[in-house]
Amino acid sequence: MREHHGLSAVHRDPQTGENYLRIPFAEPEPACRILFAGAPKRLLWPELIYCNSCHVFNRPSQPAIMAAHARTFVGGKVNLLIGGSEEVCKCSWTRILKKPTPTGTALAACEKQNYPAVGCHVISGDLGRFKPVP
Repeated sequence: MREHHGLSAVHRDPQTGENYLRIPFAEPEPACRILFAGAPKRLLWPELIYCNSCHVFNRPSQPAIMAAHARTFVGGKVNLLIGGSEEVCKCSWTRILKKPTPTGTALAACEKQNYPAVGCHVISGDLGRFKPVP
């Protein structure tokens, strides 16, 4: 687990060994801004960050996450609907990890299939195939 600005954020799944980010706040946008503001360069390299939350893809969160060198960042651009956004997230990860489908293609297809509006879930950075880094 890594701490930044006094916030415990990066955790390791004991079953898979994968790292994941948990932001324990009701309002994730300010938490993302606090967590990544002034973060050391390459803090998030080479991670794919998927924040299934409202408005996290907007300023200042999205630029701060990309400035910490996340390889790919996916997040909500607007208020996301409960239920539908979880289906987009689940579908995207399934396609990215099991098909394998490029991240940008997976997100677009899953949003079109599982959400009433297009462009609510947005992606930046590497839109290609997810390639775990050893």
